[in-house]
Amino acid sequence: MSAAVSGPGAFVQIFEFNTDRIVEYDGIQDRFAETIGTARTTRWSILAADRDRPGRYLAVVEFPGYPEAMANSGHRATATFLAELRAICDGEPEFRNLDVRQSRPY
Repeated sequence: MSAAVSGPGAFVQIFEFNTDRIVEYDGIQDRFAETIGTARTTRWSILAADRDRPGRYLAVVEFPGYPEAMANSGHRATATFLAELRAICDGEPEFRNLDVRQSRPY
């Protein structure tokens, strides 16, 4: 596994959601990865549970850049992923789109 750190020009998307069905998330993620196959443009992702707000989760997904993120976003597998995610959520997921300006390995 590479220890690469995102650098300037990379693009990060964070999405937050509430669910009491988090055990289903892995299956949703696995189906997405299988369906999108080699068209996937993500480099890495993290799923985290919010310790201060039970049932609140954050996913962080990194892309080489904005164009690659938009290519991934426009793929039919992403639409299916989002529909399946919404089905397990309490409310609408919230998305943040971030241009990486700086990163530092420690």
